[in-house]
Amino acid sequence: MESLGLPRFLSTDNHEILFFYTKGGAREKIIVQFMNDKFLKMIQVNASIRDEICCSLEATGIYVFADKSNASKSKLLARHFPVNLGEQEDIATGAIASTVAKHIWRDGKSRSIDIFQGGKYSNSARIIVSKNALSDSWHVIGECFATECMKIQDFHFSQS
Repeated sequence: MESLGLPRFLSTDNHEILFFYTKGGAREKIIVQFMNDKFLKMIQVNASIRDEICCSLEATGIYVFADKSNASKSKLLARHFPVNLGEQEDIATGAIASTVAKHIWRDGKSRSIDIFQGGKYSNSARIIVSKNALSDSWHVIGECFATECMKIQDFHFSQS
């Protein structure tokens, strides 16, 4: 938890955190599931420790999420911290979405899972993962939320 800048009192012993590792995939990840989304807001990445852990496990980053599903809707809040990117965060990680969806999928619930990802409040992007009813395949679509749209002609570029 040190790589995420979280207090030492957090441990797997208190059943607040579950760890997964996607070994064998094209882009291995360390996946951390929090039982409470408050930990997502507390994260302050220690890039050098994260990079050391990821490199030793040949993982491309640490993906953290909290399951906020209810009886009618499957919903995750998530953040992703890629290796060798300093403290920057990947706000929309569609490639890992279906892997995480498979882990939390519950038969009888909705056919899709909404993943809200990016930033302290997981509100920079929405990724939708849906299970194909006829096969074991998953479909991933999504969008990043724009905070402000500007026309390119409104930009003023300096001439050097």
